[in-house]
Formats: sequence, structure tokens, C-alpha cells
Amino acid sequence: VSALANVLAGSKITPAELDPLNWKWPAVPRFIQVYDKYADKVYTLGSADPAWKFSHKGDEVGTIGFAPGEAGALQRRISLLTSGNKSPGALSRFARNLIANWEVALQVLVTKPAELNPFWDAHVHNQELAGVLKVMLKRACESGVGPWSARLLSKVSGLDTRANEGVRRRTNDIESRAGILPAGEQAAIVHAIDAAVATNDLTIDEIEGAAGLALVYQHGVRPVQVLCLRLEHVRFFADASDDLACIISFHAAKQREGREFEILRQMKPEWVPLIARLHATAVAKQRPRLFSATSSSLLWKMARSLCQRFGTSLKCTAKDLRRTGAQALADAGHSRKSIQTFLGHTSETTANSYVRASLQQAELINSALGASKLYASIIAMAQGEFATVEQLLAAQEDQQIGGVVGESLVAGIGLCRSGQTHCSYNPVTSCYGCPKFMPALE
Repeated sequence: VSALANVLAGSKITPAELDPLNWKWPAVPRFIQVYDKYADKVYTLGSADPAWKFSHKGDEVGTIGFAPGEAGALQRRISLLTSGNKSPGALSRFARNLIANWEVALQVLVTKPAELNPFWDAHVHNQELAGVLKVMLKRACESGVGPWSARLLSKVSGLDTRANEGVRRRTNDIESRAGILPAGEQAAIVHAIDAAVATNDLTIDEIEGAAGLALVYQHGVRPVQVLCLRLEHVRFFADASDDLACIISFHAAKQREGREFEILRQMKPEWVPLIARLHATAVAKQRPRLFSATSSSLLWKMARSLCQRFGTSLKCTAKDLRRTGAQALADAGHSRKSIQTFLGHTSETTANSYVRASLQQAELINSALGASKLYASIIAMAQGEFATVEQLLAAQEDQQIGGVVGESLVAGIGLCRSGQTHCSYNPVTSCYGCPKFMPALE
């Protein structure tokens, strides 16, 4: 009411014409179905139901209660128009944010398009609210309701989504190498999985925990991709050595509409027995899915219990393992395309962050060694002149160059044409790349 009063002050427009409840919004289906991939359940939601209840990621999201009367009907209609064809998580987030910020939503709908940007800067300060309101306004433009029309779409599209801070935070986390597991923790995880393979008395939950941990650790997949695996996604065959091999087809999760695809991965041979045991259990129980767990929290609880049995404390998350795998590829020199493929992404945007993190780490190491020009000069060195053992032995002491490897002094790494007494740089760290330096052939 207060929003309408402010807009109508000095205006000749009637309240009925400006009230979003009176606008001719597009019709929505009487019923829609949402599918929870984790729980493998389908829920039917009615556009006239006063409340919705369904699960998301295998867990009940609780009851989504709408306002009474026409206000609640509009809340449900807008929710279905914007998120009704998406995941239960997206629908739940949209509906809850819309209900919690209903007054602001009404205010932005009745705001004059010319005053939209000042209103946005004054009232919309977080990414969740910005996302809800921006999508709602786009649907209003496409539907031509109230003062909104298709010609205003570009204006609405230009509104700040307040997502920059979130993207910047995630990028900073990657480039600062936050969450990357030390080698010791990775070794402990591998030890637990290896021990599980060699143990015959694992419980069903321990088999699931070990198999889930192995898939996430080796392939960097998300828990939803693991839990959505059906029996037909797992194929066993004999390799060239007649050992059992396994190919798994993961569904690409969290992709934009129209970009659905499958990710094929081969299981590490030593860990195939875990998948085979889990597969046999699912077949025996006539379960269409490979895993019985219906939530990522339950799967990770099983993995922690499995690790604890073999003396390992699993403190990391699945996201940590995913980032660790991607960073390992970047540190090993893999291309952005390779990292993108590993992550199952449709663009190289995130892969760029891992590559930058690797380059930054290398630069820190190079700076500490005083050899920051080493890589740039490596080709020139390879094409240059090399010193033989005979030349090293016959050269004057001033021309012989030694180096430090770890804590050991290694003599005879090369020769200097001018001699160390004529060099103003550190002779141990500055020789590589210098045109006067002749590396030892052996």
C-alpha cells in the first residue's frame, strides 16, 4: 500500500492500473512436476496450492508458505513463470526469496522505468535478491504487464546482479590455492581407499563411502554426479591384460539449459573392485541406482566413517578434492582445455584461475631462487654451446661454475667465458640464461 501511495503521488493513474495484482500476467499450468536428482523423486506442485513441499539434494526443503489470497496467487505465478522449469533447488530459492522480499518486489514492479536504476542502487544490495528481481522484471517485460514492455529488456538486463563480489571471492579462493590438500592428506585418502579394496568385511555403507570417495578424488566430480549414477552408466570389460576395467558415464551437473552432456571416465584399475562390489549390491537389491545414499551429506558421512576405520581423518570436502585435482593438472602444465574437460565445464573461465594460481606459485618459487628468467631463456640455452667434461677439467678455476641443489654443492655445472671475477651477479643463481654461460653437456 505504501509503495503504491508513493508512486501515485501527483499521478493521474488509478491504483487498479498500477497494482501488479490486477495486471494480466501470463497463465501458468495448473500443476507442474519437479524432479530431485539426488532422491530420484518427482513432486507435483499446484499453482493454487497455499504451500509447496518437496526435496532438494535429497533433503526436505520444508514447507514454502505463500501469502493468503491474491498476493499468494501472484507469488506462485511469478515463481512458476521464472523457475518452474528448473531444478527444485532453483525453484525453492526463488520462491523463498520472493516471499521474504515481497514488499521490495512490489515496489520494483511499480517503479517507473526511468527511476529504476536509482531504486535498484537504494534497495538491492545482495546477489540473491538481485537475481530474483532481475528475472522477475525480465518476465514482466516479455509479458508486457504494467509499465513493462520488450523494449525495456535491455535496461533490465543492464541492472547490476551484485554477483561480482561472489565471483571475485571464488576466484580469489582458487588463485590463493585455498582448500588445496597437502600431499600428506592426499596420501592418507589413497591409503584408506586402497585398504578398503583389500578388506573383505566392509559394510554396505563402507563400500558406498569408499566408492564415492574414490570417484570424487580421482575424477573431481560433484556428489550429485556420483549419486545420480545408474547401473547403465557403469560398464565393465576386460582390458588387454584380462584384468577387470571400468568406464563410468557421469552427467554434467550445473550446466546452462541446452548444454547437457555426458562425461566419460575410466576408473583407476586398482579401485575397480570397489565399484564392482557396489554394482553387485545394487543389482542384488534390484536398485536402479548405483548408490543408495540420497544426499551428499550422507555420502560424505559414509566416506568419513570408512576413512576413520583405517586411521584416516577426512577433514576435507568434495569441493576441496575437486579443486585439488584441477590445481594438480595446472601445476603439471596441462592446458586450460584439459582442466576444463576435467571439471566438466563448458568454458575455460574457471580453468584460467587455476592456471593463474599455478603461474603465481611458480613465480614465487622462481623469485625465491633468484632465477625468474630461467624459463624465458630455456630455448636459448638449448640452442647454445655446451661444455664437455674435458673442457670443464681443463678450464681455469675462475671459469668453472658450481651450483647448489638442495643443500648440496655440485661442481662443474658449466663454464663462464669471462670468469666469475668479472661478473657482478650471484654466480650460483644468475648463470642460467646468461649468454656467457656454457652449461655442462653431462
